[in-house]
Amino acid sequence: MKPTLRQRPWARIVVGLVCVLALTLLAACGSQVLLLAQGGAFRTNGSQQMRQQAAQTLAMEYTQDVVDQAYNSSVQPEESTLNHVVERPNFFYVIQDENGNEIASGGQKGEAQASYSEYVRLDNGERSKVVRQTFDTEREMQEYINKLYQTYDDVQIREQYSADDDVALTEDSASESPTSSTYYGLVAECITYGDERFVEVTGSLLSDMVSEGYAYESLDNLSTLLARSSTLVAGTIFGGVLALLCLLFLLWPDPVWPGVEEETDEAGDLPGLCRRRPWLDRAVPTDLLVIVAGIVLLCCAAALSDDLNYQFMPGNTIAAALVGSLIFLPTLCSLVRRGREGALGENLLFRRILHPFGRFFRWMGGGIRETVQKLPLFWQAGLLFVGFGFLELLCLLGVWNNGAGMALLWLLLKVVELIFFIRLVLQLIHLQAGGQKLTQGDLNYQLPLEKLHGPFRAHGEALNNVRQGIQHAVEEQMKSERMKTELITNVSHDIKTPLTAIVSYVDLLKQEPMPNEKAKEYLDVLDRQSARLKKLTEDLVEASKATTGNLTVDLQPTDVNVFLGQTTGEYEERLAAKQLAICLTPAEGTPRISADGRLLWRVFENLFSNIQKYAQPGTRVYLTCQATDEQVTIIFRNISAEPLNISADELMERFVRGDASRNTEGSGLGLSIARSLTQLQHGTFALAVDGDLFKAILTFPRLRDGEG
Repeated sequence: MKPTLRQRPWARIVVGLVCVLALTLLAACGSQVLLLAQGGAFRTNGSQQMRQQAAQTLAMEYTQDVVDQAYNSSVQPEESTLNHVVERPNFFYVIQDENGNEIASGGQKGEAQASYSEYVRLDNGERSKVVRQTFDTEREMQEYINKLYQTYDDVQIREQYSADDDVALTEDSASESPTSSTYYGLVAECITYGDERFVEVTGSLLSDMVSEGYAYESLDNLSTLLARSSTLVAGTIFGGVLALLCLLFLLWPDPVWPGVEEETDEAGDLPGLCRRRPWLDRAVPTDLLVIVAGIVLLCCAAALSDDLNYQFMPGNTIAAALVGSLIFLPTLCSLVRRGREGALGENLLFRRILHPFGRFFRWMGGGIRETVQKLPLFWQAGLLFVGFGFLELLCLLGVWNNGAGMALLWLLLKVVELIFFIRLVLQLIHLQAGGQKLTQGDLNYQLPLEKLHGPFRAHGEALNNVRQGIQHAVEEQMKSERMKTELITNVSHDIKTPLTAIVSYVDLLKQEPMPNEKAKEYLDVLDRQSARLKKLTEDLVEASKATTGNLTVDLQPTDVNVFLGQTTGEYEERLAAKQLAICLTPAEGTPRISADGRLLWRVFENLFSNIQKYAQPGTRVYLTCQATDEQVTIIFRNISAEPLNISADELMERFVRGDASRNTEGSGLGLSIARSLTQLQHGTFALAVDGDLFKAILTFPRLRDGEG
């Protein structure tokens, strides 16, 4: 396929040159437009104000030059002339003392367009003298010091000392004993200050300027620049638009033509088209290119911002703009091509320099990490604590020796510790949330491991494994319970059919005359055992339905006190026949619950049936109702006739009876059925055994007034 104009090398070269010229025009004109904008040239009367500000700046600079020279020419009182200032064209200055008397002046006086004043302190100089003196007595030295204080303006004692001077023996005095003397020394600096005075230096830039000097050239250049401000703005806009169009032409991604692979030459490039990977992209690393280009562009920007002399398009500005454009355009095109090809991170000089060190540190870090991971968590925490403590000690020692710099490093270390501590706490919170989900029975919850690291990740994996194990165990238990329930249902159904036939034939036999009393006794046993078997079968079916929730539940508001009274009246005579007395304690008020009367009656019937079978004759049965704002609790208490050698949890299981010998009647399903029926009515059923005392506790949510 024929290449487009954008893919022609000569077209890209021409557009590139035009783009460089446009960028140069944009940078050169834009820098001067920015200079004018900073000076306020584009505001109302901005040109006049900017020229006045420039004149004021020149007056201030010239006046400060005079001030510097006047300050440096401070001489002794006997040399009080101030004629060492430099004459400047178009500038007039005058120096006056505190009384307004003129001390010195320079330049031709005239009408001023800008003035500046500054006060300067002058003195007659300062003299210093070092005195070294020795004395025989300390008193003489002190008197000399007092004299120095009276003579000089300031005395600084550098050194005071005393010493012993031994006297050597001679031949004539050989018979005499050796002697020694003590002398005192003094080193002091004596200072005499000169007289100080203040002068006012006033400098003025003349309105009627001669055509020479730096001030005239600066203001004349500024006037020219202000007069051509519109041209600069137009050049900036034109250069910006043209540069943008050229950049779009150069940087717009090339289309992928079909059949390019067949048309490429040996180098992998399209014939007659620009190369896909220029030398700059292949040879110069990205980081080196950015660093060098950045330094050159910063230097060019510094040159463009030089406003010492307001000139219209000076040569240094054009040169800086041209150099910056020649660097900016190839760098930008190269970075865009590398980014489009995903090659910004390739061939990095920084990576090549640090690659050997990186391999060494990765090897060392891997060994350290593997060693630390094999340590127990306690020792890992201990090493971490010691490491942070050592770094803090180094920082504190640095603060003691070097001050604020190490204090800032210590604060940075504390910030790192805070971030590390927050990450640890967040991981612990993450693990805690997963544990709570697990304890709440949410076995489908999978703890995310992306936010966990190190030992916390291992602990998270362990929690997920525990979850899977619990879920598997629960599924197995549910499967077992389901199979048991199905077995009970099927067996009960299979037993019920022949059992019905047996009961029917026993009833028929009871209507026929028996040959003797023995046969009648056998018939009574068959009748009693078949009835018992029928009751067991019905209990099995009911337990299966209650466990699987296949019973129809019709919840209605129920007054607990009234229901307890009816139940107690129903079983009072039966329990009295077993020498058991009922003590009923109703709750205060009229507590109501939401219950199915038929199912609740079945629960109470099972409990009273157990009491009738297993309670100690001659004792009392306590039936208590307690009500709070939130719930209603019903408690059955009785004394067991036989020792309760079984726990409350075991009593709740199916086919479990309170007497281990199983001499009494019963199927062992009553309590299990009662619990299932209670749960179907949104209540809880619990048992408690304390010695021979047996308690059954039923708890239901209480209906508030107006509910139901």
